[in-house]
Amino acid sequence: MSRAPQPLAGLGWAVLLSGFCAAVPVSTIHVAVRRNHLTDRHVTRREHYWRVLLVCAGSVLCGTAVARGAGAPPLPIWILLAMAAGLALTGAMTLLGTKVSMHAFYLTGLVLAATVVLSPWWLLALLPLLPAVAFACLRLRHHTPGEIALGTALAVAVMLNAHLLLPSAA
Repeated sequence: MSRAPQPLAGLGWAVLLSGFCAAVPVSTIHVAVRRNHLTDRHVTRREHYWRVLLVCAGSVLCGTAVARGAGAPPLPIWILLAMAAGLALTGAMTLLGTKVSMHAFYLTGLVLAATVVLSPWWLLALLPLLPAVAFACLRLRHHTPGEIALGTALAVAVMLNAHLLLPSAA
């Protein structure tokens, strides 16, 4: 027997898990900047990367544990695990010396996940954001074109592999 879709339940999971995936890391960065533990909210100094990556990874993994413990459907778990895998890959590359644009990575991942999970129309709706974010990163001089391209390419690779593990209910 198939259960009827429950959009409000899905919205509830989205709100809860966005706290772990966005609100906690952004708030932590904000507090760290105000306390002079980080120089800026864009985390431009290489020696600060590992701290932020640990907070992000820990927060996503805590979100995954909470979601599993609270009985979340498979799709939010899949999204969190894809995010954790991407964070591990981009984080490792960045810490080892090759800077990766996390903005390009996560926005590309979001566009691809929305396209696969929701509708191909999301690709058309969200695709214009990719060059806008790339332009902003270049304009701020926080990334080179290569770092942006690397972030985008890694997101495509992670999402292609994650697609193989997509829960059948999605």
